[in-house]
Amino acid sequence: MNVLILDDYQHGILALPCMARLAGHQVTVFDRPIAEMPGAGAVLAAADAVIPMRERTRLDEAVLAQMPRLKHIAQTGKAGKHIDLQACKRRGITVSEGAGTAYAAAELAFLLVMAGLRNLVQEVAGLKDGHFGISFGRTLRGRTLGIVGYGKAGTLVARFASGFGMQVLVYGSEASMARATADGFTAVPDRTAFFTACDAVSLHLRLTPETRGFIGEADLQQMKKDSLLVNTARAEIINQPALLRALERNRPGLYAADVFMQEPPTLQSDPVIALKNVLATPHIGYLDVDSFDLMVGSSIDNLLAFDAGKAQNLLAF
Repeated sequence: MNVLILDDYQHGILALPCMARLAGHQVTVFDRPIAEMPGAGAVLAAADAVIPMRERTRLDEAVLAQMPRLKHIAQTGKAGKHIDLQACKRRGITVSEGAGTAYAAAELAFLLVMAGLRNLVQEVAGLKDGHFGISFGRTLRGRTLGIVGYGKAGTLVARFASGFGMQVLVYGSEASMARATADGFTAVPDRTAFFTACDAVSLHLRLTPETRGFIGEADLQQMKKDSLLVNTARAEIINQPALLRALERNRPGLYAADVFMQEPPTLQSDPVIALKNVLATPHIGYLDVDSFDLMVGSSIDNLLAFDAGKAQNLLAF
């Protein structure tokens, strides 16, 4: 097979142990968007299979039309909005979903909580500028962390916070709040009470039509002026114009984000990144070598199963 791997921005795919499973196949790796790759047209035309890195390239009709030989898309992790499933169906292209782990994203989310409350980024920058201590940080113990969405990542973050002596409040669907209660955490069904009480809020919702714009201006205005909002889920979960206005008014006082409306973000697509009270990381929540090897390896396994006529983990559409 001619296998095309998309969007390896970190230049790390070929060094993963799982890549040994593709020995004997022709593998091409794009390390930047398709439009920026020299000779991309010929590579696309020869591709029998594609492994997309998460959701960075939209595989729509226009892109699929450039790959007449394409038979299979082996998605890393869960397939999302970036794959036009109807266009795939029309072209006879099958799509498989890979496995993953929530640990890396959950660890980054809690790291952002810690860094935000301790003013870590400002202190590091201040030290390099010759200032030996420029602010008072806040300990986690005794403070309240709110979790919106008690799924795999939210569950882990709640446990991390509890281990640091934080009070954990959970808001979300009835099912998620029931699970949180069963795990010994406090579910808060009243939305206003939830956002008013939290010193920090971490978002862990999947992006669906129901969760798009789920966090709005009223929620943000109810947060404390020195509170922290952490988003390692999806940028679209927050009403972005409302977020910009709220941060300019310091409600919340700090926003930590690992996800953006456009990736890589620009000042036009994500103007919040220019604000001083925003801590932004380049969507690295899932980028640790262990998780990445598991995620890419799962996609490779699905691709090899398809090539052997034993397709597995296929999406029905």
